[in-house]
Amino acid sequence: MKLGINLVGISHLLHKERHPVARTYKNCLDNFHDELCKPLTKKFDIQIYLTTYITEEVQNIVNAYKPKKALFLDYKNSHQIKSYIMSLELMENENLDYVMMTRFDIAFFPGKLKELNFDSNKFNFLCKEERYWYNYGFVNDCFMFFPIKYLPQYKKCCIELLNNPPRPGLTDMHGVHKFLRKEIGDENINFMTGENHYVSNCNPIYDLRRAEV
Repeated sequence: MKLGINLVGISHLLHKERHPVARTYKNCLDNFHDELCKPLTKKFDIQIYLTTYITEEVQNIVNAYKPKKALFLDYKNSHQIKSYIMSLELMENENLDYVMMTRFDIAFFPGKLKELNFDSNKFNFLCKEERYWYNYGFVNDCFMFFPIKYLPQYKKCCIELLNNPPRPGLTDMHGVHKFLRKEIGDENINFMTGENHYVSNCNPIYDLRRAEV
């Protein structure tokens, strides 16, 4: 079976501004290979796809991940959801069975992925977003897994989220669940942590590593 691991978002941004937080792929590269790729290669033929922004690290990123396809965008005037949609388009018409969405700055705690409940027939969100699930239906937007058959519908839902954000000016992916459940039905959606709710930037499954500048 073929799995496309899709890395999306900021890969390298070192500055002292408060937002977005400084980060670099270098802090998570070993973890990506050890905690994600190595275990998955026992079951899947892995292909890497990535969508990120142009920096002085472009060639180093290509060398580090060896992607089948890569898209480097201008960070100025960029939009998170638009970048996300373009990343999905990289995998359209690719010979894949499954897709895994993740980020450059995520480091999984050792062995935690083995504890998650993956349903290979459903669209898998990591978890419901603590404090925001009941009011907004928000979900974790850092890690997802789904059969390739859901790619067109997921892309459609991302476009709907872009055009109808749950709150004005919101640019993240937390709100996509609302549209996806209407598109494919609750019976085709699985949460890998069951009914446990966690915060995206602080939970027992992974760490979002920040850069010291």
